[in-house]
Amino acid sequence: MGMKEFHSNVADDIRRHGRSVVCVGKCEEDGTPSFAYTIGNWPRFPELLIIGTLDGRVLNTLSEMMIERCAAFNDSELVNLDGKHSVKIINADQRAQDQFTIQAGQHFGHENYRVLQALIPDCGGHFPDEPECQPPYSTIPVLKPQ
Repeated sequence: MGMKEFHSNVADDIRRHGRSVVCVGKCEEDGTPSFAYTIGNWPRFPELLIIGTLDGRVLNTLSEMMIERCAAFNDSELVNLDGKHSVKIINADQRAQDQFTIQAGQHFGHENYRVLQALIPDCGGHFPDEPECQPPYSTIPVLKPQ
């Protein structure tokens, strides 16, 4: 698929569903883990990024939750997804646009959009930004502003 067709599909998804979710598999060459992100939440809400999974359903659920509450998530907010599982939402810095949500910027024609990163906890409930977090979750890049 060429880039023109890709962006046409993204625009169609946004028209039909309010957003498109892009899933990118692990890159063996540079070790970048799998990740997924939204295109289309902006400008009303920040785009969402999750690293370490290709499960875009999480991002769709989070996007719908922002729409229902008419507000973006707060930095370090814990969001319960289904009564059992939670994610931690953090403000992501410029690395999100530079390294992960590249096609969002291409689609918008600018890099002036916010990104929130959803962090997945380890089996003990510790998130990658906490020292107690265990591998493989502890190896997930945390894109918090320095």
